Amino acid sequence: SITGSGSTATGQLEFADAGGGKIGQVLQLVNSSEVLIASDSATNGVATGLNLSITPSATSSKILVMANIYTNIVDGRGYGIHIMRGTTEVYEDNYHWGAVLPSGAGLRSARAWHYLDSPNTTSATTYSINASTESANAVYFQANTNQSTLTLMEVLA
Repeated sequence: SITGSGSTATGQLEFADAGGGKIGQVLQLVNSSEVLIASDSATNGVATGLNLSITPSATSSKILVMANIYTNIVDGRGYGIHIMRGTTEVYEDNYHWGAVLPSGAGLRSARAWHYLDSPNTTSATTYSINASTESANAVYFQANTNQSTLTLMEVLA
């Protein structure tokens, strides 16, 4: 239980108090294959090479999608991420900008995205990470064979 007033609280918060469940399964894909994306597609983006399937054990399960992505933004333009469940976009985050370094080299970065999805199925479900770039400028994903990861975690009701 939590006690306190204002913005200060003391006590112990149990996981169940936060409305969470138990973890059913955890799957992870590690990808180090470099992918160049130069598309400003506003509709679902282009595949980054990160896709993974999970079969929920109950229709009430939620899937926590966690993507850690390494990029090289060549010309200082931005890119956006599309988290897909099958062919349906469930999350979109546009745009993250980089800056061209004085040497003319692009900006290398790592970013993380998390999304809790409710697929309402017990069928195998594929999640993938797509991307689109600002003004169709070049962004390398898994740049220089740096590893990006896609992790799926089933949260039981």
